[in-house]
Amino acid sequence: MILSQPVVVFPAAVSEEDCDRIIAAGRSAGLSEGGMTASVDDAVRRSRVAWLDDARVYEKIFPYFQQANWSAGWLFHFQALERLQFTAYAVGERYGWHVDQTPRPYGSEYGAYAGLYRKLSMTVQLSSPSDYDGGILQIERGLPGEADRIRAVEEMRPRGSVVVFPSFLPHRITAVVRGERLALVTWACGRPYL
Repeated sequence: MILSQPVVVFPAAVSEEDCDRIIAAGRSAGLSEGGMTASVDDAVRRSRVAWLDDARVYEKIFPYFQQANWSAGWLFHFQALERLQFTAYAVGERYGWHVDQTPRPYGSEYGAYAGLYRKLSMTVQLSSPSDYDGGILQIERGLPGEADRIRAVEEMRPRGSVVVFPSFLPHRITAVVRGERLALVTWACGRPYL
């Protein structure tokens, strides 16, 4: 699917205090090697994650899913947000090209998410731009051979910025070359496309 607007950014939308609170919660939850499953392919992803459930954070970020969905004209139907993933990328850590959407809906082992697909992905930038170099979110938005096919989402660098994009778009986080990049990630899920 070719999208006229593949990504929506809300610069500095989450307060400094909320960023600090999310970081503290993520660090206290205990970081482990990044991934949704026990086997993480080190060639694709190197990062550390912790999983959070925080009603206040969900309340703050849910409107950005809705606003991006309508303003970009995606008009996806979704009814659930997945758990919040606090992610830390140190020097040399990255997440190679991937998509967040699975080829089939979640199975019954996923409980409340059974029968749903990831439709929208969100990243909340928790680090200040001066905290790290590298760690750039890049989204593939065009056809092979197009000069501007890969879009670096540089406008998300201000702390507290929120980025939303369709979960089927290929994207990556380039390697961090200095410092540490911290982010909060979640996904809006819905029934299969009609």
